[in-house]
Amino acid sequence: MRFLAILCMLLVSSSYAGSQKVKVYRWIDAKGVVTFSEYRPQNSKYVELEIEGDRVLRGKKDGQSVEISINADKDDSMVDELNSQAKLYCDKAKHNLKVLDSYESVKVLDDKGNPKTLSQNDIAQQKRLANRQIELFCN
Repeated sequence: MRFLAILCMLLVSSSYAGSQKVKVYRWIDAKGVVTFSEYRPQNSKYVELEIEGDRVLRGKKDGQSVEISINADKDDSMVDELNSQAKLYCDKAKHNLKVLDSYESVKVLDDKGNPKTLSQNDIAQQKRLANRQIELFCN
């Protein structure tokens, strides 16, 4: 009986772990660049998407629920767009992590386009960010 209870708990916990839902925000900036992020934009109109695994479940725009039907051509193009953006973010995050792990000194461009050497704390923060992006976009 105890074995059965443990087995049931494992099955429930594994099904819960595999069905994690993630919120992703999509917006278009002033230059027309479509951006997807797990962080809500501050100064842009956005669509909030709920994603489970490789499926977009639903979205919200201006607080109104937007149902997404996977069978519609328009929605298929949104899913394809999300998947292609996720692959780009995954590849960039993997590249960033490789660079951060490969060099002792890493330089980036600041907001004004001037080179800046990252401190060890900055590098650690960027590694955490890259790992989180890999976790989010590479699965």
